[in-house]
Amino acid sequence: WPRGYYTNGHVLVDAEKMSKSKGNFLMMNETVNKFSVDATRFACADAGDSLDDANFSRETADSAIISLSNEEVWIRATIVEGSD
Repeated sequence: WPRGYYTNGHVLVDAEKMSKSKGNFLMMNETVNKFSVDATRFACADAGDSLDDANFSRETADSAIISLSNEEVWIRATIVEGSD
């Protein structure tokens, strides 16, 4: 069993407290639809693992999409080269 646990007080979006009145409120299903499941995972993992408030960065999610796409292209090219 874990000897302890911690939680985040607030979730920040692009370094601002998430708030409906600010218009930066994100629902998980909307985030997944906009960025993809994998990019959302990357951004959540990068949001922080300390006692500080977690910061979901849209820029991180966008760059994860590009990184994952580039990796897929590289993997496909490597598979094709290996089959020759």
